[in-house]
Amino acid sequence: MANSELLDRVQQLSRAERFQLVYFLMAELAKEEGLVLEDEAADIIAAVHNSHGSEQQLMKFIEMKQEITQNA
Repeated sequence: MANSELLDRVQQLSRAERFQLVYFLMAELAKEEGLVLEDEAADIIAAVHNSHGSEQQLMKFIEMKQEITQNA
C-alpha cells in the first residue's frame, strides 16, 4: 500500500481510532528502542483523547519522555 493510500485511510478513522493508532505506533517504536511504555503512557493517551488542547498535552508528554530517556 502506498503512503498516500495509507494516509487517506488514516484520515477516515474516527478521532478515537486515530488515538489508538498513535498509541500502537508509540508502543511499536518503544519496543524497537528497547523501551517499555508503562500504564502512565496509556493514561496520558486517554487524557489527551478526552480533553481539549490534546496536541499540546501530547507534545509535553513526548518531550518529558525524551528528557527522561536522555537523563537515564
